[in-house]
Amino acid sequence: MSCSLLGDYNTFSKHLQAPLFLESIAADTFSGDVLIVDRALKARHGDIVVASLDSEMTGRQLHATPPPIRLLPRNPAFQPIIVEGQSVLEIFGVVTNVVRSLNRGGG
Repeated sequence: MSCSLLGDYNTFSKHLQAPLFLESIAADTFSGDVLIVDRALKARHGDIVVASLDSEMTGRQLHATPPPIRLLPRNPAFQPIIVEGQSVLEIFGVVTNVVRSLNRGGG
């Protein structure tokens, strides 16, 4: 997974090569997609976020109410993550867009 800054340094893109990271976000995200992540936005209930839980990166939908905080995959093949006890959750930013390149046929 690579990362590059855009414009104001509060927005960055994640070029995704990690299928499991992508699939945990949604069933319709694919290797090679680029997530646009805005670090200036305060994450709210229902936002898709890029986060680290106990130093493990994930992309999931934030559910803050009712407690405990949960990170829910939009792909039903993945399990929810419940933030409990001494777990350390760091939210890097809110996913605002997904950019996908369409391959040109033929070659």
